[in-house]
Amino acid sequence: MTEGWERRRFLAALSLAGVGSVAGCQNLGNDTRSTDSGQDTPTERPTATPSETDAETPTGTPPNTPVQIEFQVETPGESDSGRISLPPIWEADDTIDSYQVAVTVPGTVSGEQVQQLQLRTDESVLREIEVDNDAEVTVSVNPAQLNAGENRISVSGVTEDDTQIQSDPVGIAKQTPETHLVNWVHEKNEDLRDEAKNQYGEDYFEEQVGQTEITDSPVLNQYDTPDGVEHYDKEIDLAAWEWHHDNDYPYQGDGGVAGNPQEAIDFVESIGPLEEAENRAREAMENPRTNQYPNNNVQNDGDGTISGDKGEFNYDKFSNADTLSEALDWLHPYLFEFQLRYPGPGPRSDEDQMYAAVLQKGIDDHTDIESQFWEVNLPEAPASTHGNGLAYDKTNNEMLLVESHDTPVTNNDTFHPRIEESDYLDMEHSASDEWYHPLRFADEYRSEEREVAEGFNEIGFGVAKKYAASVLRSVATGWSDSIQSEQNPEPGRGLFNDINVSVTNDYIIDLTDKIRFWNNYEETDSDTFEKIKSHSKMLNEMVSDKDENYVIGGTVDNPWTIEGVERATVNQIWGDKNGQFDDAKAILETEAA
Repeated sequence: MTEGWERRRFLAALSLAGVGSVAGCQNLGNDTRSTDSGQDTPTERPTATPSETDAETPTGTPPNTPVQIEFQVETPGESDSGRISLPPIWEADDTIDSYQVAVTVPGTVSGEQVQQLQLRTDESVLREIEVDNDAEVTVSVNPAQLNAGENRISVSGVTEDDTQIQSDPVGIAKQTPETHLVNWVHEKNEDLRDEAKNQYGEDYFEEQVGQTEITDSPVLNQYDTPDGVEHYDKEIDLAAWEWHHDNDYPYQGDGGVAGNPQEAIDFVESIGPLEEAENRAREAMENPRTNQYPNNNVQNDGDGTISGDKGEFNYDKFSNADTLSEALDWLHPYLFEFQLRYPGPGPRSDEDQMYAAVLQKGIDDHTDIESQFWEVNLPEAPASTHGNGLAYDKTNNEMLLVESHDTPVTNNDTFHPRIEESDYLDMEHSASDEWYHPLRFADEYRSEEREVAEGFNEIGFGVAKKYAASVLRSVATGWSDSIQSEQNPEPGRGLFNDINVSVTNDYIIDLTDKIRFWNNYEETDSDTFEKIKSHSKMLNEMVSDKDENYVIGGTVDNPWTIEGVERATVNQIWGDKNGQFDDAKAILETEAA
């Protein structure tokens, strides 16, 4: 990256005026001298008096003045002499050696052999220099040893006869790129953990997170930067972000559209055997009004009516289910029946954030199935959405769509079909004309005309892209997420409006393609999902950092993050229909220009 060195030579005449002898380099004998004073100007020495010596000091001459030493500095670059400019992105063949400062010092000063030398800044000693009295010695300074901005380096030490030597300070500027690629590193975030404790209560937080730290993740230390160059590192506490997700069910719904966290609590606490159920819970389990349990014997009479027993909730079959889909066959209709009897409007699609929370909690508490639920909104127009959700069965590596209404516009025979079987994603079904599912983004963008959200005139490319990005963001955000509610009046419906993060087309294409066809791809598995979940945490970490602007790009398996872009660039990327910002270097070049 640097094809040459620009040599800088800093010369200083020997400052021996008034010492009495040009070659003598006077030494008053009994002075104690420090070679690590931390100062770049000489320390005053005691002045000898007639009672201490037979010789008088000439008037106005500071005794024991240090000898000035000449040294040379070479900085990398052809024209930026005296300046180190670190790159915005480290290439595979880049090394820290290309950005080091070379300092050359002599072995003698004014005919005297140098015995000890230190290279230092105003703040600290950079290194001890092993002197060669027969030749010059060149040592290097790693950019990591210098502060961003201006640095003053100097050389100090003593000669063989204990005369102090000192150089004038030389300025070296270290430029760190404001816009650069990010390397994510683990760091415990006590502020975020305290925020969780204050919001949810310390006991609940300790139960969910405690002192857990996630230090091994495919998103950490993914970008190879030289050791000690910390400017590119961005810290994240992946474990602390666990509390920002939808299974924090007791606290969801507080002040939003759903607005009734007690309903969520009552439902979760009602889950159990039929014989133990009481009041509305027993009615919902035993006498379903509109929904059916798997043990039903309902028949279609052919004239639009059905007859027969709708079945009843079977806790044993639910709790011993092998798959998430089988467990939801029991729990999902029970939720709808419970809501029909609970004070309020009953099942409604704008409570998708509550559905994700309570279904997650019910599965976690009563089965051995590992899963993750999160909300996804399906727009008809920017201000009109149909609540929906996704659920990942980690135990069986299966992705499901989750309905939030007991009378959806689809004809699926279940409220939680495999994602690829959903009518919302069937372009031949009328449900796909009524509501735009964000997982359509990849297929539509890859079409010849790149017609995204065609037929939804009030949505368009940019809005559709933001809904698709919200699929990622919602994985690790919950209803009570103060960050999301700060940006949007309805938490969980974040459209990245007036926000400091953007996502490139390439990443959204890969994300939506993987989730939509999850059950058809061999390479998508629980490890893939953990990457997506971690990326969601990264995204929310960036949203919380209001002082910087960011871009996420790449793919699920090979993502990248850029920090320090202009807000105008963030907005431009949302509307980047032609994909000109899909390349990280293109963004860095745009910012540099």
